[in-house]
Amino acid sequence: MSAQTLTAKIRDGSPERSETRTYKPYFVNQQDCTDNIEFEFELTVSPAGESDIEVWVGEGTQDCSTTAQQDTSDCWSPTSFIQSLETDFHSLTASQLVPEGDCSGGTGTTSASVRIFFILNGSIIAEPTYVGTDGFGFDLGAPAAPVIVTANAGEERIHLAVTPTNGTNLEYKLYCRPTEAEGTTTTTTTTLDSGTTNTAVSDAGTSEDGGIADGGRTESSTDTQTTITTTTGGCAFSTPPTDADLCGKISASEASSPSTDDHLTIGLEYAVVMVAVDQNGNESLPSNVECATPMVVNDFFELYKDAGGVGGGGFCSIHRPLASSRSALAALLALGAVLFTARRRSQS
Repeated sequence: MSAQTLTAKIRDGSPERSETRTYKPYFVNQQDCTDNIEFEFELTVSPAGESDIEVWVGEGTQDCSTTAQQDTSDCWSPTSFIQSLETDFHSLTASQLVPEGDCSGGTGTTSASVRIFFILNGSIIAEPTYVGTDGFGFDLGAPAAPVIVTANAGEERIHLAVTPTNGTNLEYKLYCRPTEAEGTTTTTTTTLDSGTTNTAVSDAGTSEDGGIADGGRTESSTDTQTTITTTTGGCAFSTPPTDADLCGKISASEASSPSTDDHLTIGLEYAVVMVAVDQNGNESLPSNVECATPMVVNDFFELYKDAGGVGGGGFCSIHRPLASSRSALAALLALGAVLFTARRRSQS
């Protein structure tokens, strides 16, 4: 039997995500890791035969194809396969490409490229190896949240002033939700302390003298009630924002003075939050909440148009109504007739 060879390639369209990512599509972000999305590889063994295939992953430029390197902390083997067919498909999950499968990044580096090695029967290394330059890696660190300074009314939208997040290759998402009527929720709890009065009566009934019959007991204790009042509604997000609340996507260049999309209802108050998104799709915590009510806005241009102005002619480019133009012409003709008559009389 001739020496076997092993080739590996990632399946087209893998991994599958709810949102297409064009930048480093093989990088695992925190959401990928939590969802444990799958990367599917096509492995071909030639000639075919029952084969043991180990998978090794190395952080950074680490070469995990040798036993000596495999003993280091920068190499780990998340899984192995037995393959009998010449060509078969095998999956690696997102968490298997992260050190110790820790999606929080708490075990070490939060961002790094990785190399993936498929090793056949302990010695034959697949070609190609999937190195960091092929776009494999992980990024588990989320950016800091932006700060909304003010929120002001626009027409069917809300205009914001924002202190953006420091960093490069960021974009931002805006979330809007109609505010709820402000109210309160009251919760009362009862705590039994050792010093309270509590009477327990058994099923034995009462004695002839009206006392508690055998089996009854009286204990000295006092109940303590605690009442907690919580404010609900108002200018707040009572639950985390969802895709249904999305009201704008903003580039980094617009982050200081963004506006929501123009589909908000005029006269309805909205709570607005902003989220920063890094180049690998990690999202920050939501910003502080600000509220504003979209309204009809008569800005300079609208007033200018209402006055008859047209673009390109300057502020003095004003269209007069047709009736007004005819009246002005009639007045000029009448004035001309009066002047002509007066001149004739002076000459006679």
